[in-house]
Amino acid sequence: MLVTPNGLAYQLQGDVQNPTLVLLHSGGMSSEEWKPFLSGLTARYYLIIFDLPGHGASRPVPLSVHGFAKAIHRGIKSITDEPVMILGSSLGGAVALTMSILFSETVKKLIVYRMGFRKSLSSGEATREMASPVYWQRHGMASWLQKIHRFQADFSDHVEAETAWEQVIKNVTKLMSPGNTDFDFSLLELRTLVMPTLLICGDNDPIAPLNDIILMHQTISKGSLWILPDTGHITAANTWRKEAFIKEVSGFLSAK
Repeated sequence: MLVTPNGLAYQLQGDVQNPTLVLLHSGGMSSEEWKPFLSGLTARYYLIIFDLPGHGASRPVPLSVHGFAKAIHRGIKSITDEPVMILGSSLGGAVALTMSILFSETVKKLIVYRMGFRKSLSSGEATREMASPVYWQRHGMASWLQKIHRFQADFSDHVEAETAWEQVIKNVTKLMSPGNTDFDFSLLELRTLVMPTLLICGDNDPIAPLNDIILMHQTISKGSLWILPDTGHITAANTWRKEAFIKEVSGFLSAK
């Protein structure tokens, strides 16, 4: 892993001569989330794949979606001065959207995957349920999360390597709690997005409610929408939907 001057861990994949695509993972995960997609994306794009702040091997910043977006922006600018395309998943989608509003000159094309533009009580509760250590233990992923987040112990005397993943998960809940989060954009702010934007969501995702996604699509001037049928927040994009996902993403990114 490489590290930016502001402490963000990242990987570079693909040919530097190809268009640059930044990948931002979902809350509680790391850059490893994108591993199943690399063979399909590196043929077309030069990938910058970050660990979000306080995830994986990246240094924490104060819990704020705007703070995450500013950190990622600084990280990108330390790697390239050219505008980039960006794809963010769930929390990564919130960070990508926020960065695109705050620093529109940095983003040529935007893909927001599994995230809306604000948090409500219902979507906040759904986030809380998913961002629980018990949830990941029940799905047999605790040992994997322990492995990818063990580096967080290097940044705090109060965090142990074995349990660092639990703190990472709890921080996602705090970050996206409706009463505390700064991820709450207005339609007026969405209208400031000038870059082509693709929204990808399931039709039954409690974290990214379909009504909010449709409202985003109606508001963003260059917005496109792909709704995955009979799908919640877990979309199977990394398994049986992977080929379709890569095709849809690549088609949007390559369109003139």
